[in-house]
Amino acid sequence: MPATLRRFLKSSIGVAAAAAAAAFFGYLIWQLGFPLETPLEREFASFLTVLFSVLAALFGLRLASRAAAFDPRLRRAWALLAFSSLCTAVAVAVRFALEAFAQASAFPSWADLLSLGFYPLRLAGIVALPFVAPRRNERATLLLDLGIIVAAGFIGLWYFVVAPLWGSAAIVLADLVAIAYPVADLILIGGLAILIQRDLEHVRRLAIVFLALSLALLSTADTGFAFGLTQGIAQPHGLLPALRVASALCDLLAVSWMLVLGQHPARGARPPHRAVRMFRLTLPYLAAILGLSVLVIAGLIYPMQPRWYLVGTLFGSLALMTLAMLRQFVVLRENIALQEEA
Repeated sequence: MPATLRRFLKSSIGVAAAAAAAAFFGYLIWQLGFPLETPLEREFASFLTVLFSVLAALFGLRLASRAAAFDPRLRRAWALLAFSSLCTAVAVAVRFALEAFAQASAFPSWADLLSLGFYPLRLAGIVALPFVAPRRNERATLLLDLGIIVAAGFIGLWYFVVAPLWGSAAIVLADLVAIAYPVADLILIGGLAILIQRDLEHVRRLAIVFLALSLALLSTADTGFAFGLTQGIAQPHGLLPALRVASALCDLLAVSWMLVLGQHPARGARPPHRAVRMFRLTLPYLAAILGLSVLVIAGLIYPMQPRWYLVGTLFGSLALMTLAMLRQFVVLRENIALQEEA
């Protein structure tokens, strides 16, 4: 067992995080082997989400209060991340109370205002993390990579979620609120790209992995819910609540890891690991492939879809290809400059 993991598990916070992970995997095994009835499954998933989110908020605020142990930028960022987790906890609790006690519809409801408040706080927390200042020749590439990833996400969001609603005869409030979540997730995908594409100071690498995984799980759950609602498809039993519980667990693991092990020593001029560099290099191209795959699906597999399905898809694909070509131009120009310098 690595020394850092032993140190983590010897602390009370590490034990609490490990117990939370064990509870989640027990819940997951129960779901896979013995599917629960829908009301009971929702109650248990809501309880775990609230518990993990409250713990993540408390640990985050505790980290933010330790002025002597953590960098001010890191404390500010985790305070914002803690408040975003608190929004999730309160929203899930309110939604559960509406369903269980008030016998009112939990979607849409006032709980969705709290849920949507999670997104700006989470994005602000990500942006506030102590990033290493990029060199001048890296800034344009980073911005173009971010644009490529967001454009690819927009193509999928338009074709599978927004376009079906666009042609609907009657648009109800539930549809609009459901779409608000994946739209907000598209912004968080930009935050996820920031986490992956840039180096951070003082932040433990595993904590960043957990934060990125949390955003990915939450985006998948929100998009799946909106897609099922707009298409009239029954939601997979227990899958989307499990994704949201897993997202809250990742938030808890991220802050616990940072709180127990402390901030990472200064990186200095050490370059990132080779695998990290390769992943960063291929990420915008993978996003471009996924985005253009939607265009292929629209043109070949479902060619009889109404025109508005293709409008957003085509404009998104045009923006995607333009950004990709600009990125290639910037990289080639940098390579020529380096070759002349050498």
